[in-house]
Amino acid sequence: MDISAHISELLFEHDCIIIPGFGGFVCSYAPAEIHAVENTVYPPSKAITFNRNLQNNDGLLVNYLASTEGLSYDAANSFVERWVEATKAMLNSGEVVLVNKVGRFHNDIENNLQFKVDESINYLKASYGLRKVQAYPVTRQRSLPIDDTDTTEYNFGEEPRKRSQWKVAAIIILLIGLGAMAQLMWMGVAIKPLQLNEAGVASFLNNIFKNEPAEIEPIAITSTTTTVAEPVVTEPVTTEPSRVEPTISEPVVSTPSVTATAPANGGYYIIIGAFKRGKNIDAAKAELAQAYGDSNVLIDNNGSLTRIGYYAGATEAAARKELNKAKGANADAWLFKK
Repeated sequence: MDISAHISELLFEHDCIIIPGFGGFVCSYAPAEIHAVENTVYPPSKAITFNRNLQNNDGLLVNYLASTEGLSYDAANSFVERWVEATKAMLNSGEVVLVNKVGRFHNDIENNLQFKVDESINYLKASYGLRKVQAYPVTRQRSLPIDDTDTTEYNFGEEPRKRSQWKVAAIIILLIGLGAMAQLMWMGVAIKPLQLNEAGVASFLNNIFKNEPAEIEPIAITSTTTTVAEPVVTEPVTTEPSRVEPTISEPVVSTPSVTATAPANGGYYIIIGAFKRGKNIDAAKAELAQAYGDSNVLIDNNGSLTRIGYYAGATEAAARKELNKAKGANADAWLFKK
């Protein structure tokens, strides 16, 4: 009997489900939400939180178990108490407890109970069938209105005309200055601040326009003699073709690699699930034994549930690496220390 399925069914009808001696799930209405980063619209839903202070038995869960499974009230209450004891023991040992379709529990570094809700299920019956929708914003160009009341006159040709007048004036001043400097140098007056005179300008111009003959380096010509080698006549050699024996490649059978062997005194194991039925236990054991060997398979009885896993290593660091690999195929896998 799985208590997770009964809690999930009760969340559709009720807003508070108390597990006696453990805590209660409290539901509240969450309106539709638009995620601006993901451009996603989420429908209305039930926001589920966990309150560990709700310890008193209101009879809702126990009566539902009794009526659904055909048990007496005392038998259903006893089953809930055993589930609470087993869950607390797993949490105290550092394990993660999964309540299917509801969420998962674990103790943090300060030994405080933490709950992470499973957001894949929407328990609000009014939103049945609704799903999240991708919505992308639509961008449109806005046209500015034209104000006909503005009577301001603009003369667009005035500013370029002023700039052209300043350019002409600057060119005229530059030409006048160059002409005055040329006249002074022609009269033999040296312009000391610029160290300019007629002789210096003339020599500068001669150096620029002076034509120098290009130097051509002689090319040395060396005579080479070629020798013709006499042809060598060789007799043909006949070789028999080598016989190639056919090779038959045997098929390669890939076997799973087991990185470590479980020691006799325990270690770290990766638990893939907890089962109650014997056929499920045998099926999981056979699958792990085929992949990792019988010596690496762990079968641990914990009350009414049996945990099935395989050996991950003697140290926590090595086991964490194997756990990261296992989560790629099974996101619900967790680590257990034997």
